[in-house]
Amino acid sequence: MNPVSVEMILARKREEIAELRADTSWAARVRSRERRNFRQAIAIPGLSVIAEIKRSSPSTGDLRVNIDMLLEAYIAAGVDALSILTDSHFGMNAAELERLSAKTNLPIRRKDFTLSKEQIDEALILGADAILLIATFLSAAELKSLGDHADSLGL
Repeated sequence: MNPVSVEMILARKREEIAELRADTSWAARVRSRERRNFRQAIAIPGLSVIAEIKRSSPSTGDLRVNIDMLLEAYIAAGVDALSILTDSHFGMNAAELERLSAKTNLPIRRKDFTLSKEQIDEALILGADAILLIATFLSAAELKSLGDHADSLGL
């Protein structure tokens, strides 16, 4: 895997956000999956496991993993929640979040470089129950605004 810089990832994210804003057909879709409480699932007494689904890693490269089999293994192992990476730089995409979320009742966090409210709205529609906001890439005002938006949607 070629090294991918954060700048490259963020530039691509801005392109994806522009595409989301230009084609709002995704916003008319209806969430097909029942909502799950991510926070409650990991707040149980004892150890909570959030299992990650992705195809590649910046440090390891291609993980050579069948994500459907990985999902089944996580469900069988009794994990408490899932974190599904949806960034194309890591071999995944938003459509896979929707496809995988339809196969489980586990709460799901969309793990991505979330920079806009549209991405949060899309995450909810595609089946996410929580999102990841990476504070390093957001100003304090953006973090508050995006966090408040996610909270208003129950994410």
